[in-house]
Amino acid sequence: MTLSDFKEAEKRAGKYWFSEATMKWWSTYVHEWDGDTGVFITSEQPPHGVRVYTLRQADFITMNVSKIGGMGAYATHYRAKQAMKKEMENGIKKRRTKN
Repeated sequence: MTLSDFKEAEKRAGKYWFSEATMKWWSTYVHEWDGDTGVFITSEQPPHGVRVYTLRQADFITMNVSKIGGMGAYATHYRAKQAMKKEMENGIKKRRTKN
């Protein structure tokens, strides 16, 4: 599933994670997206805070977004990308995605 497709489905499901207001409030950017697993990297910069990176997963059935690890667990995009690669190598497709 593409990121655009997920955003549309999430909105139709009445969710708001990708809503313009939410993305703007947290100054959220999506940096990586894996369309097979829904695993992606975001960066957020809350008001009066520093930009941090979070590894997440979109659930293609419930249209929910969950964190893999903690919010802002990575100080750099590079570290988040390393964590994403490790999760993928460890079989996140089997553990976290229903077919």
